[in-house]
Amino acid sequence: MKDLISKYSAMLLVFFTLMACQEDEPSLSSLVTPTNLNVSTVVDSDRSGNITLTATADNALSIQVIFKQNADPITVNPGEAAKFRYTQSGQYSQLITIVAFGAGGTATSRNIDVDLDVQLLIDPEILQKIAGDGTKRWVWNKEETGHWGADAAFNGQNDGFQAPPNTLNPCAYDDVLTFSYEGNSYGYQLDTGAGNETLVGWADVQFFYPNSSPQQFVDECRDISSTNSTAAKKIATDTSFIIVLGEDGELYLEVENSTLSFWSGTTRYKIIELTDDFLYVRGDFKPILEGIEIAYYHQFRPEGYGL
Repeated sequence: MKDLISKYSAMLLVFFTLMACQEDEPSLSSLVTPTNLNVSTVVDSDRSGNITLTATADNALSIQVIFKQNADPITVNPGEAAKFRYTQSGQYSQLITIVAFGAGGTATSRNIDVDLDVQLLIDPEILQKIAGDGTKRWVWNKEETGHWGADAAFNGQNDGFQAPPNTLNPCAYDDVLTFSYEGNSYGYQLDTGAGNETLVGWADVQFFYPNSSPQQFVDECRDISSTNSTAAKKIATDTSFIIVLGEDGELYLEVENSTLSFWSGTTRYKIIELTDDFLYVRGDFKPILEGIEIAYYHQFRPEGYGL
């Protein structure tokens, strides 16, 4: 009798265990694809390039907005405003992609076209310093300690690593940054020299070049035009730039989908100092592998300075 009761108890235990497992499994009926994706946009009338987009959808958990090709997506809650600034001057139509994500990765997307009329102007005195009388070429200030540096982004200044003179990989030192303008059109070119190589931050090498095995803390020279890398889809070598006043009252230099020689993923740099013969900037970026936001510091001199 005891054996019979033990067998019966064991059967009940298995039954209730199975029932509990079934209750924990998600119901397929709960994976509902978002519907009724509605989008509204407001483009500022001051020709600043600022746009605010708000999207809602039934059964949506989050909204992702891609404001332009190669731009990082902006993720917001349904009904929350997503803001962006276009820095290409002129009158043109811009394609925007909106994706509403639901439970279990279900998604609904929509493309819209927005008509823009952008006219960003740089203060003439600032423009003269960075682009001279129409064009100006800059190179690394490689003879000075701290011409490249890195520190935690929460520090207001570089108290971390400061590169001694001429210690970066030579592939960085043949890069030339050219700022130019004609009327109210501002151009930027990055000439990476022989082999199209520039220096890529070690924490991002594997992300942009998936088949690589980067060594920790060792930045690498990489061909940024390689079709085998995701970096080629991010970096433009012939593009535009703008200098704008940030919400913190500081000046920021933005290069359109490009980089100031050292590639870490940032395209927006705080101007620490700008004179006729010195450009010192800071770019904040969260490395893919480390996940801790880092501030990178760059110093440049006009090509031929001191000769």
